[in-house]
Amino acid sequence: MRSAVVLCQMICVETKVIARLC
Repeated sequence: MRSAVVLCQMICVETKVIARLC
Protein backbone atom coordinates (compact mmCIF):
# COMPACT_ATOMS: atom_id res chain seq x y z
CA MET A 1 0.00 0.00 0.00
CA ARG A 2 2.96 2.27 0.54
CA SER A 3 3.58 2.37 -3.20
CA ALA A 4 0.21 4.07 -3.65
CA VAL A 5 1.10 6.72 -1.08
CA VAL A 6 4.45 7.39 -2.76
CA LEU A 7 2.75 7.66 -6.13
CA CYS A 8 0.23 10.11 -4.71
CA GLN A 9 2.99 12.23 -3.21
CA MET A 10 4.95 12.28 -6.47
CA ILE A 11 1.84 13.24 -8.45
CA CYS A 12 0.97 15.94 -5.92
CA VAL A 13 4.47 17.37 -6.17
CA GLU A 14 4.40 17.37 -9.96
CA THR A 15 0.90 18.78 -10.33
CA LYS A 16 0.89 20.89 -7.15
CA VAL A 17 -2.87 20.99 -7.68
CA ILE A 18 -4.00 17.64 -6.33
CA ALA A 19 -1.86 18.30 -3.26
CA ARG A 20 -5.04 19.24 -1.41
CA LEU A 21 -6.40 15.71 -1.89
CA CYS A 22 -3.21 14.27 -0.42
